[in-house]
Amino acid sequence: MDAAYLYEKKVYEYIEQNALVGKGDKVLVGLSGGADSVALLIILNRLGKQLGITVSAVHVEHGIRGEESRHDMRFAGQLCERIGVSLSVYEEDVPSAAKEMKLGEEEAARIIRYRRFDEEAQKSGADAIAVAHHANDQTETVIFSMLRGSDIDGLSGMKPKSSRDGLKIIRPLLCLKRSEIEDYLDNINESYRTDSTNLLTDYARNKIRCEIIPKLEQINDRAADHINRVADKLRHISEYIDSQAKLISKEIVTSGEDGLIIDCKSLADLNEVIADKIVYDAISAVAGRRKDISDLNVSSVRHLAALGVGARADLPYNIEALRDYESILLRKNEKNPDEGKEINEDREIALETGGEYVLADGRNISVRYKEFDGATEKIPTGGCIKWFDCDKIKNGVCLRSPKKDDYLVINPDGTKKKLKRIFIDAKVSADKRTDFPVICDGDLVLWAVGLRTSEHAHVTGQTKRILEIRINE
Repeated sequence: MDAAYLYEKKVYEYIEQNALVGKGDKVLVGLSGGADSVALLIILNRLGKQLGITVSAVHVEHGIRGEESRHDMRFAGQLCERIGVSLSVYEEDVPSAAKEMKLGEEEAARIIRYRRFDEEAQKSGADAIAVAHHANDQTETVIFSMLRGSDIDGLSGMKPKSSRDGLKIIRPLLCLKRSEIEDYLDNINESYRTDSTNLLTDYARNKIRCEIIPKLEQINDRAADHINRVADKLRHISEYIDSQAKLISKEIVTSGEDGLIIDCKSLADLNEVIADKIVYDAISAVAGRRKDISDLNVSSVRHLAALGVGARADLPYNIEALRDYESILLRKNEKNPDEGKEINEDREIALETGGEYVLADGRNISVRYKEFDGATEKIPTGGCIKWFDCDKIKNGVCLRSPKKDDYLVINPDGTKKKLKRIFIDAKVSADKRTDFPVICDGDLVLWAVGLRTSEHAHVTGQTKRILEIRINE
């Protein structure tokens, strides 16, 4: 039994064990021309009948290494023609794209490469995209994640399969070391291209590959194996935590009009690991992605549960977390919550002439001015009708939403209180404050509609003319 067969058998068993493909699947292989992708393409093509799959390939020429990368492109075409696999080629100008994207060439190349993989998969109707990550890549990834302070998901390394915009990404070679891949190609007398940049130590991952891992293997020649074994165990632990977090999340995370709402008490009572996972998933759901959401972001949201109402945290992707009385709201921060929101598309509605107006919540208010006879008229005390002394209004009356410096006069001696504090005391949630209707005289709030009036324009026996505002529910 030759070595090549044993390597192919090992990959076949890994594919079956992790259910990477199904009968009838179309698999698109990312082919660079390097040893890893060449081995991946040949092995999957040879196992095609046994697995019940059809294989095609895609090559992206990045335009980084000049004639060397064009040789890679020609090599990929010759290989696919020889083994009877269809190939699609994309030629890109990554250096220019990297400048436009303000990224390093390596990162820009990765983004463009996967973009083209996705495009080709859509065109060809592929069920999965196969990439050539192997066991050594896994070791580098785990060490790199550790150095970056990643959580358990990062430390569990790359998964045998994952998804990207609805497309399945599979990594059938994670079971093989780089040395085994090269041995396999030697056994079948297959050539491959060598990327000269892999030999440089300019990039962090290449430093790990060329310097750190060899030093670890001087301490223990199976260091990489042990690191990968730990990563595999952590992956299973992570999957268990994920399943438990999803069950609990259904009970304590709900959808609101603006985003997701997490119950504070329930979150505080949870095991820290489960709580972190629930918060991380909630942030990711609002963001629509997982990249760049850190432990610090998760901790800042969980910390809100111990703070007072109105506390907030800024998160990546323009997301904000707001502490309410019993919950934390995660939402896209389209506007600073301390600034006024427009009511009916007008920032301020002047009420100098009276009339009928519609509030943001659908209620109507009617406004009128009239003469007042303190001897015969009784000042209304109900919550739906308010009177104000016109002579005490200095800046004109308007209907608007709250602003940062708004305040009320809360007693006859002129004591002031911030509107924000009035909201907190009345348990008005942070997400409702931004469009809460207020009747104002400049920064002085005459009436937080339906909530509290100011003493500033209080009607007395000396009042001559009044402003009457009536809520029509």
